[in-house]
Amino acid sequence: MKRSETTEPKDTKPKRPTLRFRAWRDEQVAQVEAGTLDLKKAWYIRGYPEEVLNPLDDLLDIFEAEVTIAVSTGKELEIFGVFAAVKRFILGTNKLTLDIDSTEREHLLTYIDDFVKYKGFNLKESGKDLRFDSDDNFDYITEPWRKW
Repeated sequence: MKRSETTEPKDTKPKRPTLRFRAWRDEQVAQVEAGTLDLKKAWYIRGYPEEVLNPLDDLLDIFEAEVTIAVSTGKELEIFGVFAAVKRFILGTNKLTLDIDSTEREHLLTYIDDFVKYKGFNLKESGKDLRFDSDDNFDYITEPWRKW
């Protein structure tokens, strides 16, 4: 099922992608220590130190707060606030020294989709006035802003 097909609000707050990135990094640390993975191939150890993940968590804090405020403004302004929060998150993430591949991109964009749904925002419904295609999601919408 594509992300864009799940439009019902989420009951539980989605897990941040930084939790996954830390878990993958920690798994690689254990593999390197056990001698089952060469440090040169331990991509997550090099690419996701706390110096990178902590600022990403800070951006997620801001994103979550801005979306929460946006969905409380009323339907007329909601979509603009949500889009502004998403755009600021994407532009902020561009400034980090992340080497984001397709797996990480998918986790970040899924989190954006899931979090706004968790807060009750329905992109398909809200986007009707802006003439979004029914398959549009934040992966497609954020593409012009992303450097990753």
